[in-house]
Amino acid sequence: GGSQQFRGTIFEHIFGGGSGQGFGGQRFRRGPSVTAAISISFEEAMQGTTRSIDLSSIGVNSSDRDSRVDVNIPAGVDDGFQLQVEGKGMPGPKGAPPGDLLLQVRVMPSPYFRRDGFDLYSDVKLDMVDAALGTTIDVQTIKGLAEIKIKAGTQSGDRLRMRGYGVPKDLIGQNSRQGDQYVVVRVTTPKNLDERQRKLLEAFKYGGEVREDAETEANDEAKDINEDGKGDGSDEADNGSGGDNHGAKKRSWFGFGGE
Repeated sequence: GGSQQFRGTIFEHIFGGGSGQGFGGQRFRRGPSVTAAISISFEEAMQGTTRSIDLSSIGVNSSDRDSRVDVNIPAGVDDGFQLQVEGKGMPGPKGAPPGDLLLQVRVMPSPYFRRDGFDLYSDVKLDMVDAALGTTIDVQTIKGLAEIKIKAGTQSGDRLRMRGYGVPKDLIGQNSRQGDQYVVVRVTTPKNLDERQRKLLEAFKYGGEVREDAETEANDEAKDINEDGKGDGSDEADNGSGGDNHGAKKRSWFGFGGE
């Protein structure tokens, strides 16, 4: 028994909060209201659930009433939401109506989702190769796993929108409608590369050519410099062509060309 009214963060934002008065705006002396807290999981908040409340356990004198009340918690409630169950508070004086039962809903945090109004946010780790080439992955939603396509060239921090996978909007009279889920991509970089993987990445970095060992390259350049410094004055006329060859070596190094 007892009708339920809903008050909470979503309603206060949309409708400006409730008046706390009885139906029709009537003011009369009623019994005191009783406040209690209940905790539900994030999944229960998304799907809706029912809680059976033992009135005697929260100090309500229910000698002439049923000591238990079943409270329906609608889908989409947020943390801090308040459910008002009319007539389930303390008895009124001299036969006056009883007060109400005010239930403060505490929604446990989710390991997967962050909530913003009717939208949900989640993170997904993506290997840098998959981010570069594109792939298909499974992501967690409140409806279970869903497959999404990652386009080639996806950057860390990019958001992928999944329409209709957010918070149910039953509380505002939009039954069967939901907000959206945003999947935030976190591109990961490998920490430990073997020799083959390192060389493949270097080949990619330098335009398909594997970079020579740094020590060998340094020795080669030192040798070139020494050879350029040898000879008499007549050799100096060839320095221009020697500079061009040295430049070609550098272009090959950075993958801009080469022989």
